[in-house]
Amino acid sequence: MKNPRKAAAGAASANEAVASAKPFQLVVHVGAGKTGTSSIQQTLRQGRETLRQSGLCYLGLNLEFAPLKPHPWQKPRAEATRLLIELGEDAANNQVYNVLSRSIKRLQAEGVTKAIWSNEMFFRRSSFVIDALRRLADDGIDIRIVAYVRRHDAWARSSYVQWGLKDKTNRGALQNFAEFCARRPAEFAADLAKWRHVFGNKVMIRNMDAAGDTAADFFTLAGIDTAGLAIERHNETPELEELILRASFNGQVERKAPPAHFNAALDWTSLPGTQSLQDWITSLMPAAADLEAVVKASADDRAQLNAWLAESGQPPIDTTPLPERSISVDNERITAALTHVVMRQAARIQALEEQFAAGKFISAPEATRSDMPDTPSPAQAASAAGDMSPVFAISTGRSGSTLVQRVLNCHKDLVVWGEHYGMLNGLAQSYVQMASPDQKLFPLKPADNTGPGLLLPTLSDPAAPLEWANPWSTEEMKDHLRQFIGGYFGGRLKPGQRWGFKEIRYNVMPTLRMLHELYPKGRFIFIRRDAEEVTRSKVSAFVKESRWSAMSHNEQSERVKKFVIEVRDHYHVYDSFMKRFPKAGMAVDFEDLVDKPRDVIAGMLNHLNLDPDRFDWSLADQVLGSVITKTKRDPGVVQLIREVVAAMPPDGTKGH
Repeated sequence: MKNPRKAAAGAASANEAVASAKPFQLVVHVGAGKTGTSSIQQTLRQGRETLRQSGLCYLGLNLEFAPLKPHPWQKPRAEATRLLIELGEDAANNQVYNVLSRSIKRLQAEGVTKAIWSNEMFFRRSSFVIDALRRLADDGIDIRIVAYVRRHDAWARSSYVQWGLKDKTNRGALQNFAEFCARRPAEFAADLAKWRHVFGNKVMIRNMDAAGDTAADFFTLAGIDTAGLAIERHNETPELEELILRASFNGQVERKAPPAHFNAALDWTSLPGTQSLQDWITSLMPAAADLEAVVKASADDRAQLNAWLAESGQPPIDTTPLPERSISVDNERITAALTHVVMRQAARIQALEEQFAAGKFISAPEATRSDMPDTPSPAQAASAAGDMSPVFAISTGRSGSTLVQRVLNCHKDLVVWGEHYGMLNGLAQSYVQMASPDQKLFPLKPADNTGPGLLLPTLSDPAAPLEWANPWSTEEMKDHLRQFIGGYFGGRLKPGQRWGFKEIRYNVMPTLRMLHELYPKGRFIFIRRDAEEVTRSKVSAFVKESRWSAMSHNEQSERVKKFVIEVRDHYHVYDSFMKRFPKAGMAVDFEDLVDKPRDVIAGMLNHLNLDPDRFDWSLADQVLGSVITKTKRDPGVVQLIREVVAAMPPDGTKGH
C-alpha cells in the first residue's frame, strides 16, 4: 500500500515543478510621467483581485503588493520611492533583486505566470533598478520594459500645469512656461537609451498620441483581459479657476508646494498684484510661440524617438501645431471659492478668540473638538507617532529582557527603548492617588475643577480655600502624562512607527495599572525565566565576587532567599495583571524563546498586532546567535540556591 504522506508530498513537488516550468514574465512600466501612468496604476490597483484570478499579479508602485515586503520603501507613495533612491544604486539594486527574485518564486508556486510593476520615477532614474532587472533576466525571467512618449510640446504644456503650477517643484517665485522648460526640458531619448542598452528590443516604446487611450493600449500590450476592469482616470487637467487658486497660493510661498499644502493650509486670502486674473494666468501659460520653441528644441530627441518607434511599428511623433486652449476665467467661481476660504478662516479665528477669552489655552482635550484649528495639540502629535499602542517589555532583572528587546527591534515598524531607572514609578504613586474615585480633594473631571476660577487671571477672593487649587483635573492630567511619556519615547520616531521600552523596575501593580489606563491599546510582554536560574544570574551580576566570598553561609543564604522571593513576587504581579487584563498581556518564557524562537516570536508579533512580513528574520537569527552578557555558572552558588528553595514554601506561580 502506498504511503499517503509520501504520495501527497510527491504530488506537491510535481505541481511546483509544473508551475516553475512555466515561463514567468515581468512587465515593468516605467512611464514616462504625464503619459497616462496614473490611470494605468489606479486601474491595476483597483483590479488586483480580478487580475490575480487570471494568473497575473500587480506588484504596485514600490512592490507594496509583492508577496515579500521586508523594506520600508515598499509603500504606495512617491516618497517611499525616494527612500529606495536614498540607499544608493548598489544597495537599491540589491534590495530590489532580492524582493523580486524571492517573490517571483513564491508567485510561480502559486500558479502566477506574469507580474506587472509600474513606477514612472524609474524612467529617468533607471540606475536604481536596472541592474536588479538585468540579474533577473540572467536568471531566466522574461523582462519586458514598457515606456510611453508623446509629442514634446504637449508634454511640456501638461508638465508645466502639473509641476510648475499645481505641484510647484521649484523654490522661490512661480516660473512661467519658458523658465520651466529651461529647467525641465522635454527630452526622452537619453533616458530611454539607458534602458535599450541593457534590454534592447525588450524595451517597448509606445506613442501615446497615436495610442489615444494609454491605459487600454497598455493592457492590450501586456495581454490583459480588461473585461472585469474599470478604467480609472486620474490627474486630469484641473479647471482653470482651480488652477488659478492653486497657482496663487503656490506663488506666495518660498518653498516647494505639493498640492497637499494647498489642500491643508487654505490660509491665504489675496490674489497676485493688480492684474486681472485672466491676464495673470495668461502670462504664465504657454503661447503658440512658446510651444513652437519646444518643437524646435526637441528636434534631435524627436528624431531618435521616431527611429525607435519605427522599429516597433509605431507612428512618428506629430509636429503639427497644437490647438490653442482658450483662457476664460469665471469670476463667480473664484468669488465662491474665496468666500469659502474666508468663512472657514473666520470660524477658526472666532474659536480661538473664545478660547482665550475664557482663559482656556487649547488644552489637549479641547483640541480634539471639531471647531478647533487643524494644528494638532502636543498630545495629538504624540499620538500620531504611535503612542496609543506602545509595547511594554517588563521583567525582573537577569531574565532575558534584553534578548526580547533586541528581537522586537528586528521589526521595521517598532522601536523598543531600554531601561530608564524606572522614572515612571514615581509618577505612578501620585497617579494612583489623583485618579482614585474615592479621593475628594483633587478634581477628577474638568467640570469639577474650581482652581482656575479662583486664581485666574488673579486671586479673586482673599479668603478662598486654595489648598487644592490645581490648573488641571485628573482627566486632563492623563493627557499631559500621555504627552510627556509619548513625547519622550516617541518623539524621535518616524510617522507610523510604534514605540516601546523594556524595564526591570516596573514589577508593581500601580505602575502597570497606570500604563494600561493611559494606553488601553498598549501591549505588555512579561518575560520570565526559571526562578533558580534568575537567582543564580542575579548573584553573579549584582553581587561582587569579593563581597560574596566575604559573606558567611547564613548571609549568603539570606541574600539568595531575598532574590528568590523578589522573583516570585514579580511573577505573581504578572499573573495578576494578565488575569485582570487578559488581552493586554502575554508571558514569554526565556527558555522557550531560546529553544523554539520562531514559534515564540510569531506569537509575540501576533499579540502586538505587528505585520510578520515586516520582521527581519535574518537579523533576528543573528541576534539569537549573539551572547552578550552571559554570567559564569558557580556550582557552589547553584547548590546553595537549590537548598534555600527546598526549605522555602512552594511557589504558586504558574510554571515557575
